[in-house]
Amino acid sequence: MLNDVIAGVTLALTSIPQAVAYAEVSGVAGWRGLATMGFPCVAFAAATGSPWASIGVTSITAMLARDALAAAHAALPEDDYVLVMAAFATIVGLASTALALCGAGGVAVRRIPGPVKAGFKLGFGCAVVSSQCATALFRGGKARLREAAGDDAAWAGPSRRCRRA
Repeated sequence: MLNDVIAGVTLALTSIPQAVAYAEVSGVAGWRGLATMGFPCVAFAAATGSPWASIGVTSITAMLARDALAAAHAALPEDDYVLVMAAFATIVGLASTALALCGAGGVAVRRIPGPVKAGFKLGFGCAVVSSQCATALFRGGKARLREAAGDDAAWAGPSRRCRRA
């Protein structure tokens, strides 16, 4: 029992910065991530009873949601945008559940060639490591690295460069 408590506290403490960061990536204040991090975990644990479950939003889903709802994010105050984001997340969750119940995930994964899956995993790992390099190597993180490099346009990404032109 003591090991379970230690594991739970450790997971909770490591989830706090993740919840704040992903909320901000999705376009809302960080405290909203904290306010929503507990219920899904408790609901999933109660529904499945699985001791191996680790669920939560990822940076990819946060970025995709923000991109899909960019017009709403730009036009609405945060409280209204949160309602739109909640409706969007509910619809995506219901659609994902329906697809899972139909077995669509297994069909899709089986059709992906092994080398593609391996390449995706390697690419994802490289992306995670490289995204942390600036923070790990430069005091002040990416802002300091940009300043040292001196070329702000290079950090804007292709979509921003196209918009500026």
